[in-house]
Amino acid sequence: YVIQHEVLKITTAIRADEILETRVYDVRALELDDPEILVETLTTTTSGHWLNAGDGEGAITYTKGLFIIRQTQRVHREIENLLNDMARHVNSGEPIPDWPVPRNEFASQGQQGGGPVPPVKPPAPAVEQ
Repeated sequence: YVIQHEVLKITTAIRADEILETRVYDVRALELDDPEILVETLTTTTSGHWLNAGDGEGAITYTKGLFIIRQTQRVHREIENLLNDMARHVNSGEPIPDWPVPRNEFASQGQQGGGPVPPVKPPAPAVEQ
């Protein structure tokens, strides 16, 4: 389905994925040190096809605390969920662990080869006894 002009339209998944729309996301509250890390996170953890990744028409641009994203409605929902989860974490006041490990640090850890970077899990919380 897609929503156009406040009307719910039932359509095929293929057709829905052909309809791109542009949205602006204010991410200043996330206090990003490097917006490119969030660009990579969004393009690798959502199901969309991205021009930045060379496999689609979706696009993402960052300027002055705002992401301008052209993508399908389905992917915009995924982006909203991810950004909301990140904002909740930032607002919780819990320290953010030093993960994921940037790609260039994998070589120093003895990992080699092409293909996707293995997921990095956050450190387990300390258990008080």
